[in-house]
Amino acid sequence: MVKWNCKANVVMYSVIIDTLCQGGLLSEAIGLFDEMASQGIPANAITYSSLIHGLCQYGQWKKTRKYFDQMVGRGISPDVVTFNILIVSLCKEGKMEEAFNKEGKMEEASELFELTIKLGKKPTVVTYNAMIDGLCLTGRLEDAVKLFDSMAMQLFRKMKQKGLKPTEVKYRTLITGLGQGGRVRTTQNLFNEMQSSGQYPDLVTYSVLLDGLCKNHHIDKAVELFKSMEDTGFGVNIKVYNILIDGLCKAGKLENARKLFYEISNKGFVPNVMTYNIMINSLCKKGLPSRT
Repeated sequence: MVKWNCKANVVMYSVIIDTLCQGGLLSEAIGLFDEMASQGIPANAITYSSLIHGLCQYGQWKKTRKYFDQMVGRGISPDVVTFNILIVSLCKEGKMEEAFNKEGKMEEASELFELTIKLGKKPTVVTYNAMIDGLCLTGRLEDAVKLFDSMAMQLFRKMKQKGLKPTEVKYRTLITGLGQGGRVRTTQNLFNEMQSSGQYPDLVTYSVLLDGLCKNHHIDKAVELFKSMEDTGFGVNIKVYNILIDGLCKAGKLENARKLFYEISNKGFVPNVMTYNIMINSLCKKGLPSRT
C-alpha cells in the first residue's frame, strides 16, 4: 500500500491480509504483514488470527508457530477462535505432538490447551472435541496410551466442569479409545457415568464396549453385558452375536460359543458369513473338523 501512497491503518491491512490468506496467497500476506510492521502499524489479534488461520490451512506449521509465539510475546492475547484454529488444524493433520508441544513430553503435553485457560479463555466444545478426537483417532494408541489416559480423561472432566455436556458420540469415542488401549475398568466406569448423566448408549456404543471387553480377555464381563442387554430388552443384532461368539472362541470357551451360535436362529436371526467363518476356524483350530 506504500507504493500507492495510500495511508492505511490496522483495519485495512487486516482485511487485505485475511483476503490474501483465504485465496492461498500466503507469501503476499506475509509481505504485507511485514510492510505493516515497517510502517509502524502494530498488528492486532485479528491480523494475527487471519495470518495464523491461513498458514494452518496450508500446513505451514513452522510459520504458524512463529507468528503465534510472536503474538503472545507482544502481549496480544489470542482469543479462543485462534486457539481453536491451531488445535483443530493440528489434530486433523494428526500432528498431536505439535498440538501439545514440539517434544511431546508428558509434563508439557497440555501446553496449548492449558495456555487457553491460563489466558482466561474458555475452551469451547470445538476445542475439547478436537483434542479428544485427536488423542483417540491418531492410530498410535499403543505408543500414546499414557498420554491418552492423562489427557483425554482430564479434558473430558474439565469439559463437564465447564458445564459443557458431552454427547453420546463423544462418550463412544472415549470408550473406543480406552478399550483399544486396554483400559477396561476406566471404560466401564465411563459407560456407567454416561448412563447416570442421562446419555443412553445405543447399539453401536454397546457393541464397542462388548468388543473391547472381548479383546482385552474379560469374557465373563462381556457375557454379563450381553445378558444385561437381553434382560433390559435392548435389541441385539447379528453383529453383537458375532462379537461375543468370536470372544468366546478365542477365550477357549468353544462349547459356550456353540450354544450361542445355535441360539441365533431361535432368536429370529440368521447367521452370516462372518458367523460361520468364526465357528469353522475355531473348530478347525481345535482339531474338530467333523463338527463343522
